[in-house]
Amino acid sequence: MFDKIINELSLFATLCGSCSENNAVVEFADALKLNGELNDERVLILKPDAFYSSKRMSDPPPSPDCLVLVKCLAEDHYDLYLVELKDVDATKQLQYRVIAAKFQTMAERFFVEFATIFDAINYGAIKFYLVTTYPKGGGSLSEEDYRKKIKGSHLDIYASVKPLLLFGKAVLIEPKPSPLILSAC
Repeated sequence: MFDKIINELSLFATLCGSCSENNAVVEFADALKLNGELNDERVLILKPDAFYSSKRMSDPPPSPDCLVLVKCLAEDHYDLYLVELKDVDATKQLQYRVIAAKFQTMAERFFVEFATIFDAINYGAIKFYLVTTYPKGGGSLSEEDYRKKIKGSHLDIYASVKPLLLFGKAVLIEPKPSPLILSAC
């Protein structure tokens, strides 16, 4: 699949070597690295924002910051992660309908347009993440403490909304503190 994506001319400008925006970051487990750098035979990162940009179209739809694909070694499948990165001090800017529209663009437009690449693939995990810098120091909290910290905020709503559909799977947008560390499969 990586070769098909790399050879797709309209996706070439979306290829990227990292997933970060300001202080919101996705990091990768050592098993996904080779000599300290991302192993490009195992991980491919695309920037949908580069595809859905005003340089390419007059009225681009909203889109998430990163599409991360991880080739799994043990089985013949890929893990797919869509990630929106937000460097914020408060959650007012993280309203569900605004963030969900970005993920819907991918499910309803991007993966439809590139169905010849993405449809025939076996997927293990399909995850949608909203990675934020709120609360400050959230990356050092346990999952339980993080949930307590975001309780009552705009992020608390994400667990109770209807999931989005991608490749026949119902997927919730999961808020996570920065840095989010993706592991090998």
